[in-house]
Amino acid sequence: MCRSLSGEKSKVQNPVLLLTCSIGVIGANSLLLSPIATSVADSFAGAAAADVLIGVSAYGLGTASSALALAPLSDRLGADRVVAAALMLLSLSLGLTAVAPALVVLWVAQAMAGVAAGAALPGIYTLAATVSPPGRELQTMGRVLTGWTLSLVAGVTLSAILTDLLGWRAVFGMLATLSLCLTVTAHRTEFGNIQRGRATSPLTALHVTGLGRALLSAFLTMLAFYGTYTFVGVHLNDAFGQTASAAGLVALAYGAGFGCAAWVDPLLERIGQKPASLRVFAALAAVYTALSWVSGVYAVIVGVAFIWGIFNHLGLNLIVTRLSALDPEQRGAIMGLYSCVTYVAVTLAAIGFAPVYSAGGWAACTAASAFLVILMVVEVALPKARRLQA
Repeated sequence: MCRSLSGEKSKVQNPVLLLTCSIGVIGANSLLLSPIATSVADSFAGAAAADVLIGVSAYGLGTASSALALAPLSDRLGADRVVAAALMLLSLSLGLTAVAPALVVLWVAQAMAGVAAGAALPGIYTLAATVSPPGRELQTMGRVLTGWTLSLVAGVTLSAILTDLLGWRAVFGMLATLSLCLTVTAHRTEFGNIQRGRATSPLTALHVTGLGRALLSAFLTMLAFYGTYTFVGVHLNDAFGQTASAAGLVALAYGAGFGCAAWVDPLLERIGQKPASLRVFAALAAVYTALSWVSGVYAVIVGVAFIWGIFNHLGLNLIVTRLSALDPEQRGAIMGLYSCVTYVAVTLAAIGFAPVYSAGGWAACTAASAFLVILMVVEVALPKARRLQA
């Protein structure tokens, strides 16, 4: 990637790789702080892991607010410019995190990283749709989404190892350097015909036909995922006495399945958006049901997590592609609403599924997730005429 930092724009021939790596860095930061919170806390006198995790909340708040306020700039200024600027801000915020002399500085740095992510992610999805060859939108978006696999592996599995070897500050420093490389590469990448000059906002995007139901589907998918994923570590500890590394193995299996699903993406285009959605979300509901049944067997949970990753990738691809196709001139605003909905789902999953876990354990959480995905199947099956108009 860094070799492409020199030369004219036309010399950067693989914009999809740039977009994939950008998601990888953004996702790695979003997942990095939680598993190493204790190590980070040890660097600040009198701090506890819970104090460090305030940075995670600051990141989420920054992302949600930025997705609403800044994502429409992709329509006005061009998604390529917004992504490059957001990656620069991300590099600065990651560097500030690495050298933070006090916890409050770390919190501010993570809030800045959230602002960068909230602006970058909608722009990345917009560019993925822009550079895709006609008829291959699902395949291209699927390749870009594999960046989340990179973030799962780097953010969950490798972060603890690198923190033990090099220290957490070095880990954030490496992410800052990588983000800087991506920033310069983004400036030198030719993305093709970029839409510019359209004054959009979340309010104008809400008038796009079909957006209400599409956002509802996205919300249900994210709520189902995070409702199950958030409590997997707690379940493994409560049920089996397993440590955090056991949850890391589940995350690794999920990430492997998520990445491998990219090989299946071309089949979605052959089947068609609606038939593929019906099959994928029905299968995803079955996976959540299976997780509920096998919640008492750790080895089987790991195996099913791989399948979970496959179908969640396919479902996410279908949702993002559906949203990006609604109105090409307002993609930035639409994808900003999608990112905001995603982070609202993250928050509500932790709050809403907590009593579900207390009442029935992880099996109840996965069963609730299955029900949410079944609602999505019903929505997809409805004729267009019966869908709510945004």
